[in-house]
Amino acid sequence: MKNSFILILTILILQSCSSDGDSNDKIIGKWVLVERFESGTQVDLGCLQYFYIEFKTNYEKVGSYLDYDSTPEECSGFDFFLMYWEKKDDKYLTYQRPHDINGEFFFDGDYLVSDSKDNPNKRFIYERLN
Repeated sequence: MKNSFILILTILILQSCSSDGDSNDKIIGKWVLVERFESGTQVDLGCLQYFYIEFKTNYEKVGSYLDYDSTPEECSGFDFFLMYWEKKDDKYLTYQRPHDINGEFFFDGDYLVSDSKDNPNKRFIYERLN
């Protein structure tokens, strides 16, 4: 009886540890935009070159300035929203509210790629920052 209790307790502990997020997932970390395309043509990064996005092990996606002090004034009024992410097959979905997917990411080699949900002619390519 004591051995059964220890076995059940061990299984419960292992399950709770594995549900905290996969810290080995390839998407975990900070990413910077390195290329942006509209209708297949590369365009200037604009203000997006001053920001990064971060995927965390707790399934949060956040963003911020790379260096606020060196960000031009016209790019410094950006509001960042807390989002969440989940892995679905070979893609990563981002959302602010459940069932309200606003982004889809996938890997192309070491690059993280996102096609715009609002405009299918836009593509964003990110490189790992850290």
